[in-house]
Amino acid sequence: MKIYLASFLIACFQVMLASSSYSSFTINHLQGLSNSAVLSILQDNQGLMWFGTYDGLNCYDGRTIDVFRTDFSKGLTLDNNIISRIQIASDDKVWVQSYSGVNLFSTDSLSVIDNYVFPDEEVIVFSNRKGDSWIVGKRNLYYYNTYHRCFVKAGAMNLNLENLQQSAYVDGQGGLHIVPVNDTKMIHFSLSSFSADSLQTSLDVTSSPLHSKVIKKTFIQSGVICFIDEADDLYLYDVSKKSKVYIRNVGELYRKYGNFMNVFPFYDDILITLHTGGILRLMASQQYTEDLIRVDLRIFSAYTDNQQGILWMGTDGAGVVKFTKRDALVTNLMLNRMSSSVSGQVRGIMTDRYGTLWVGTKGDGLIRIPDYQKEIDLKTLSVYSPKGKWALTDYVRGPNFYPVFMLKKKTQGDDFWVGMSDSLLYYYSYQSDKLIRVGGSIRYPAEIHGLYEENDSVLWVVTLGSGLIKVVLDKSHEIPEIKRFRRFRCFAEQKELVEYSSLWVQGDSILWLGSRGQGLVRFDIRKYEYQVYSLRTMLGKAVDDVLCLCEYDNNHFFVGTTAGLVSVAINGRNIVPSYIGREQGLVNEMVHGIVKDDAGILWMGTNKGMIKYDPVSGGSYTYYYSKGIEIGEFSDDSYYRSPYNGDLFLGGVDGLLYMNDSQSSIPEYYPEVILRKLIIDREEVNLNRFYSADRKQILLSEEQNTFSLQFVALDYLNS
Repeated sequence: MKIYLASFLIACFQVMLASSSYSSFTINHLQGLSNSAVLSILQDNQGLMWFGTYDGLNCYDGRTIDVFRTDFSKGLTLDNNIISRIQIASDDKVWVQSYSGVNLFSTDSLSVIDNYVFPDEEVIVFSNRKGDSWIVGKRNLYYYNTYHRCFVKAGAMNLNLENLQQSAYVDGQGGLHIVPVNDTKMIHFSLSSFSADSLQTSLDVTSSPLHSKVIKKTFIQSGVICFIDEADDLYLYDVSKKSKVYIRNVGELYRKYGNFMNVFPFYDDILITLHTGGILRLMASQQYTEDLIRVDLRIFSAYTDNQQGILWMGTDGAGVVKFTKRDALVTNLMLNRMSSSVSGQVRGIMTDRYGTLWVGTKGDGLIRIPDYQKEIDLKTLSVYSPKGKWALTDYVRGPNFYPVFMLKKKTQGDDFWVGMSDSLLYYYSYQSDKLIRVGGSIRYPAEIHGLYEENDSVLWVVTLGSGLIKVVLDKSHEIPEIKRFRRFRCFAEQKELVEYSSLWVQGDSILWLGSRGQGLVRFDIRKYEYQVYSLRTMLGKAVDDVLCLCEYDNNHFFVGTTAGLVSVAINGRNIVPSYIGREQGLVNEMVHGIVKDDAGILWMGTNKGMIKYDPVSGGSYTYYYSKGIEIGEFSDDSYYRSPYNGDLFLGGVDGLLYMNDSQSSIPEYYPEVILRKLIIDREEVNLNRFYSADRKQILLSEEQNTFSLQFVALDYLNS
């Protein structure tokens, strides 16, 4: 019963969270967190996450957690295990504040360097990313002198500081700024130097107006000040831009939900953590209407990682919860969600000017999806085959098998050609709303994978099984008929090429054909001349099994093969190929489909995920069931770019995905790789003792010849 209740509550929380458009993940004792009450969070200058808990200091790298506790047998140690605050002290040090004092902790040696005690005074440490540090107390103000490595009293404090931790910040130049309670101004403190040889301090104190009304509560995080004035109006002040924005009146929220623990922006929204538990989301898209989420959480601390868009929250008893916006890169259209009767993989893709998406499947014919960019109504979906048309909700495949490999819009009108697996030629008629068979037959067993209209009565048909076929149509009838046809035979090394998977048309007379096993064929439809190019012979790689072709510009195209990507530059009848594979950073080498976006980026469907590839820089990024992508394996030559809106499509074995230009242009996060541990002769040692002076090498003596290194890529969304 307890297990059932826990599962039910988790499901409820996931539903509540889904409605808020955020995703979440919890870090607790299962990942090695020392205590589930997390009082403070910080990301250091290396990118490592530090959690101060009710029982120890924790360092998290996305994979593992190291825990540091008080250990008086070591001499210098944390003075207390209740860690209330963590701040930057320098590139390789952090301030760890406990209920007993302030500790200087080295992130290199992973040890305490010094302890600082401020008797009979409640203090809080503040610093910037450089480590310019201040101690603010109820009575005195201190700064950290890096030359003497001690805190120096800078002056007395006589400000009304009710909620000290959320009322101050240190800017990039080391200036301390405080917003007192029941005041209208901000107080500024500055020093000429944090590293002076003399302990004599010259403190400069100024003030500036912040608001016309008295400020009752202040919440400061990452250079943004949220404050509530005496009229219960909530404002957001951006320090860097010096701009103030009115959010809304929160008097009603106080009365309804109780006191606020923290207020801060996250993406476009404003989040409020409640003293009684839960998070209020003020939704910018709905004039900051409130939405109560995660009522199961009471939040102690929060930290925003702007680089990856993660909000880290330390909770009272639930560990660390990281929030991120649901930022799916693509929209998935999975066949089994449309109908349990549809199981064929996606091969042909096309859109029309009416906003309809047409999907050719390998076995279930042609599927019509009206208004594909809107929420799909299953009742409007249809299935077409040579036997007729059905509503998708009523469709049952039965013994029939109708594969559709190619969809190609006619040059005249809206109708489009449909390439199937028999020797017959079909097209879809909008007027008749059905698949229509062209009269006559090609009389060669073939799968039609490509088609080019030389004019309205001459077609060049690319097949898997019978090679290249020229078809002349008789259009004097209501339904065109095949008047005559001719099969062109191409040979390489005395072997006839009959299996073509793909087609790219250069200009209006050159056909480039992708062969299954024999490389590329260049065919001139004016002269009836051909030339075969073995990429395997030219590159020394097994890249003659071609799955797809993608135009890059008039004299440049890309070839997707079973063993990597090939870039082909055209120089007259000569080509200059270059290979891109694992050695060049391509994780998956079986490239099934390629589509190019406006920025010249290639999006490739592989046998294990989708790859984003930049031909200019040579950089690539692989998505495998990440960024909302639900398709892991893609189909041969199944790709499309809509000429109407630029949407990019890739077909897979169980559905298809699409994205628009705004989605495809989102920059990727390339994580830093850092070394974590060095083990010599099975004993862990201090890694920093083995660095060279410039920290670019690790130096070992000749007898230290058995060692291992642990490293991690600091990606907290895809560990």
